[in-house]
Amino acid sequence: MSNSFVAGQRLAASRIPGQRLWTVSSTSATAAIGATETVVITSPSSTYVAGGAYTLKFHGMLRPSAATAASAGIQIRDTNASGTVRMLIRQFATPAVVANYDAYFEWTVANTTGSDITGRVLVLTLTGTAAPTYQINAGSPNAPYYLACEYSGLQTDFSEAVAL
Repeated sequence: MSNSFVAGQRLAASRIPGQRLWTVSSTSATAAIGATETVVITSPSSTYVAGGAYTLKFHGMLRPSAATAASAGIQIRDTNASGTVRMLIRQFATPAVVANYDAYFEWTVANTTGSDITGRVLVLTLTGTAAPTYQINAGSPNAPYYLACEYSGLQTDFSEAVAL
């Protein structure tokens, strides 16, 4: 991707690819989450520029409560557990061992509208099963779980992006 500039133009820091828009992290384990989709992480209210693409990154440890092979789902929605889906459920299968399992994903979203989206709040949700339930844990006090959003560039360069 290349950009052209007229002499004297300035590029806002929020439009430099790789620029972190926000990060939400924690080292506290979530409560046990069962079959009811539950908000785990809430982003700050943010502005997404018209025509901009953003990469959402999640990293954490997924822990089942029982030694039963099962899977948990993670989604990104607007505002709360019933908001518009911005990332469909990613199923994380865990074997029949109670342990922390590394979970990581990246997902690209884009503002495909002609104007900035202001005040958008995104949430990461977790859905387990009736048994076992699941928790999201940090790897250690020095390795929190997190959800981060980075400006990636123009949405036209990311055909895989889901509309914000």
